[in-house]
This record gives sequence, C-alpha cells and structure tokens, in this order.
Amino acid sequence: RRPDEGDAATDIFASTVTTGGNRARTALLLKGATTKGKLTLKKCGKHGEQIARLVAVPAELYLLQHLDQIESRVIRELKTKIQLLNGEGKQCRICLVDGMDTARILVAYGKISL
Repeated sequence: RRPDEGDAATDIFASTVTTGGNRARTALLLKGATTKGKLTLKKCGKHGEQIARLVAVPAELYLLQHLDQIESRVIRELKTKIQLLNGEGKQCRICLVDGMDTARILVAYGKISL
C-alpha cells in the first residue's frame, strides 16, 4: 500500500498531544495538497469511508486537517460518529483545522510568510 491511497485508518497517531494540560491519544486525518478544493465526503477515502475508519482508532482526540474549506456534511459526519462514541461512555473530542487555520499555524511557526 502506498501512503497516499487513502485506505489507512489514520495518517498519524500520537500519544504526546496535550489538551487542557493532559495527554490525549490523537488520531489525525490530514488531507493535503493532493485533495483539491473544498473537502467533501467523496474526497474522504475511496468510497468516503475514511471518517468511519478514523473514529475506529481508539483515541480521545480526532483531528481533521485540510488545506481548504471543510464541507459541513463532513463536519456533521465526524460529529455524529464522535457523539456515538461519547454515548458509549468514551470521552472524545474533535479538532478541525481548515485552510485558514493551517495558514495561521504555518505563519506562527515561520514556515510561510504573508
């Protein structure tokens, strides 16, 4: 499998992310430059199932990053799946990073200048 084929459950899994002063196992789905335009469900994996595979990873924080806008259907899909996990007694959170947020992060760390 090549890393860009979209069949991995998550792009990155980290246990060193902190939120509220506590470590949180974090599953990250990064949609980069090869995903053009607004992020839609159809662009989330070969059949749009990448969101479901992401939340199947045992984590407390699920981060979705895209270089452009994130369609509201994608956000609703992720929120619905997280609500189901929380209903099972898990304590999960979501972090969405769209193109503007990505640019702010890159500027803050000196990776790009405006």
